[in-house]
Amino acid sequence: MLDEPIEIQLIPSKRLQAFSAVIHGGGCLCLWLSSLPWPLALLGSVAAFFSHYYQIQQQRRIDQHPLNHAVLDYDQFYLHHGDKAQATSRCIAHPWGIVLQVNTERQQQYTVIILPDALPKVEFRRLCVRLRYSFPNKIKEI
Repeated sequence: MLDEPIEIQLIPSKRLQAFSAVIHGGGCLCLWLSSLPWPLALLGSVAAFFSHYYQIQQQRRIDQHPLNHAVLDYDQFYLHHGDKAQATSRCIAHPWGIVLQVNTERQQQYTVIILPDALPKVEFRRLCVRLRYSFPNKIKEI
């Protein structure tokens, strides 16, 4: 089972969207409860709103991400547009989430945050295990 290729088929993560809403909402609350003048608090709240909106749009367009439909075969990623890629030392594999960063042969770098609800359970577990054991010197475990 460890030798089988893993296809990464991402779906939008509701957990990541909820986490983004809580963080940005908490930031707005802190701005309004601080002693900032109201125009600055309003400006910060607008910036937080647009940041949250950007995060939600990124999640909705996850199907267009270069790492979506990538295949991990042994220690090599094959992206859907034909490039090969290698995992970098900035990858993190944990049962609660994966930060996957790869470098392609054309020196492009792609990063994606994968929470357990963004992949089927079995595929998430397999990806987490494969990242830990196929790249022991590169993958950080928290």
